[in-house]
Amino acid sequence: MNSGAGIRAFACGAFAAIITYPTRVGRGRARQVGQDRVGWNRIEWPNKGMQMSIRVGIVMDPIGSIIVKKDTTLAMMLAAQRRGWELGYMEMGDLFVRDGAARARMRPVEVRDDPLDWYTLGEPRTEALASLDVILMRKDPPFDMEFVYSTYILERAEA
Repeated sequence: MNSGAGIRAFACGAFAAIITYPTRVGRGRARQVGQDRVGWNRIEWPNKGMQMSIRVGIVMDPIGSIIVKKDTTLAMMLAAQRRGWELGYMEMGDLFVRDGAARARMRPVEVRDDPLDWYTLGEPRTEALASLDVILMRKDPPFDMEFVYSTYILERAEA
């Protein structure tokens, strides 16, 4: 569980993104053990001596309808997957709150750089968003109430 998670939001051009990340990393609770030129690859928890893969949840438009050759969300997913990170796919309608906790119906996803066969989804599972290390929200316009409600739910993930 990512207690003490931080949240950052930004909007740029035709998309908006919200990134939730654990503030526990780099603050004396966990230490970085691997890094590439983009960012952290693995973290190690004190007294456990083990490396853990980063779990990334991606909230996005339907993955089957993206334009593969120019979709930056797919590019980010490919980069994360190359680092060994675990990817979970969600759409905004998969987010909900139950008993005060932000949860989602999430599907493991494997992505490929192939315009004819770029993804494979696993079986859906429901879990707390707080179990993820990072949540990336990428949504094309419109900026509507479903988007606003989704940001409220993601804010609950850090509570």
